[in-house]
Amino acid sequence: MTSEASRARAEELVMRAVDGVLAEDEERELEDLLEQLPEYRDELRDYEEISAMTDAMTNRILADAQIEPIRPPASSRTLVSLSLLLLLCAFLVSTGFAAWGFLTDSGVPLLLKIAAAAGGLGLLGLFVHVLRIRRRASGRDPYQKIDL
Repeated sequence: MTSEASRARAEELVMRAVDGVLAEDEERELEDLLEQLPEYRDELRDYEEISAMTDAMTNRILADAQIEPIRPPASSRTLVSLSLLLLLCAFLVSTGFAAWGFLTDSGVPLLLKIAAAAGGLGLLGLFVHVLRIRRRASGRDPYQKIDL
């Protein structure tokens, strides 16, 4: 084989080796070519390292996808939304009763009542802000048509 033809064949066999599709006679041919062209041994090692890294990343991505789906089914989203709504209602009602009892108790100093009311109003303002952001963003899912 000419030097140029040997190099071309070595490149082809290196790629086939990295892909794991070498036949037995091709393995022997590759070993012979690597004896003649030692620079391809380093190239083969580099490609094998890259292949191992990408295989590991692929396996990690597949494992992550099995643990948690990218987008849960509609029934799960509905159940979670309803549960959060019920939890929020229970929290607001119980907090409201506690706040009312705290604010109407004559034994609590006025300054403490004012501080508690200001904190409550601040939390309510943040909650309303988050709700407004979520409402605005709810109709802007660019992947809605492709996520099933």
